[in-house]
Amino acid sequence: MLETFKDITLKILVFGPSPNISYEPGFMADLAVKRQQIRDALKADGHEAVFPEDLLTGSVDPAINNAYIWEQMLVREYDMVVNLVGSFCAISELSLFMRENLARKAALFFNQAHTTGLAFEQAKAVQALGAQLCTYAYPIDLSSCNLMKQVREKVWAVRVGKFYAS
Repeated sequence: MLETFKDITLKILVFGPSPNISYEPGFMADLAVKRQQIRDALKADGHEAVFPEDLLTGSVDPAINNAYIWEQMLVREYDMVVNLVGSFCAISELSLFMRENLARKAALFFNQAHTTGLAFEQAKAVQALGAQLCTYAYPIDLSSCNLMKQVREKVWAVRVGKFYAS
């Protein structure tokens, strides 16, 4: 039995540009830094927050032999996914949430300057299935705590869901 609500911790994937890649100064570099800050803050809050690429210690499981299916398995296994949409991989990963039970796990973040294309339209479809979809103003919101506040709101909602499911 849970002693307090705080005992409900989550397994959270954090998608976005890799902080281990050297980018030219600007949007991608700033987004990679924010991704790391979000992961680190979630860990400090007591959650298991990881980058999916850190879970891949070798090649993809030979029984799967497909990185997309492997990430789909991770999304199914984890409680929540934060996706800082901006890199090609993060855009591609939007398709991982096209089922209602998986969409409800997603917190999607888009730069306001990137809301006119097909990726944002796909994100709106994922939102219709239950995802949280947020936009932010670059660069101001990456340097403030606005994104982390929105991530924590989604964490709260997922924790409430786990509470009532137990």
